Amino acid sequence: GNTTSEEKYTLPDGTSVKVGQERFECTEAYFGPELVGMECRGLSDFVFDLVQECDIMSRRQYYEHVILSGGSSMFPGMPNRLEKDLKD
Repeated sequence: GNTTSEEKYTLPDGTSVKVGQERFECTEAYFGPELVGMECRGLSDFVFDLVQECDIMSRRQYYEHVILSGGSSMFPGMPNRLEKDLKD
């Protein structure tokens, strides 16, 4: 693996662990739940479908004002990824 992307973390019990590519792969489940065996829409699809159900005159405003909150929204690149997917 690529050691430059590895990070070392110390757990509360003192055990050290190194994580690399997993740091990026775990967030992919939000966008592709099938990667972890779930049969549901991903975050981008969910937001898109929800906005599409709204009045056509309001959609642009909703797309321009998407707000992410909660611990998972703090993953590096999460807002950029959602924005990119919604634009595509």
